[in-house]
Amino acid sequence: MKTTVVIVDDHELVAEALTQVVGNLPHFEVLYTCRHGLELQSQFAQNNPLPDLILLDIQLPVMDGYETCLWLKNNHPTIKILVITSLAQEESLKKVMAHGALGYLVKSASTKELEFAIQKVASNNYYVPDWATKLQINRMLLPEYTPEFIFTKREKEFLELCVGEKSYKEIGIIMNINARTVESIRDQVAEKTMIKTRVGLALFAIKNGFAPGFTFNGNDQSV
Repeated sequence: MKTTVVIVDDHELVAEALTQVVGNLPHFEVLYTCRHGLELQSQFAQNNPLPDLILLDIQLPVMDGYETCLWLKNNHPTIKILVITSLAQEESLKKVMAHGALGYLVKSASTKELEFAIQKVASNNYYVPDWATKLQINRMLLPEYTPEFIFTKREKEFLELCVGEKSYKEIGIIMNINARTVESIRDQVAEKTMIKTRVGLALFAIKNGFAPGFTFNGNDQSV
């Protein structure tokens, strides 16, 4: 079964180039393209097929990428989002990740990196390129692990498992608890660390050694 993709970009040449890249990937196909978020909403309202993955620009007319990302998170949370933009900015990355995007890539990236990012996000993994990884480590205010962070055994186990592609249901199976309890543990960890997003918790876990074998390398297939 092919992974279906929708491209949201107001530049026709960019949309065509992305369509070609996706078309060259085995087991991927582009369903249609849209110029902005409002047009995407219209396509969904017309009962057109929903994609598995959306390649989303930020600087769009009518309804920009931030609004579109948040709308997708609230209305179609199972659709994965890879943001592809000309904005190599920390604030933009933080905002779209908080709104539910799994990946962020600048348009100056190589075709090889683009293909890798598409495959990674389609597999429900986070993708952050090298330049953004360095910003996240040094400037995204991820707290260091200090004695005031007293985590329970369950919370430490959650921190290890939240890195990667496992759903909360899958994490619960490993921990022998239900998904609701996993979410409760997540909320406890979020309150202690003041980190509200899963990507932030995953980065905290990696940075502070709760997830052995994972690194901050944006091209590392483990993160």
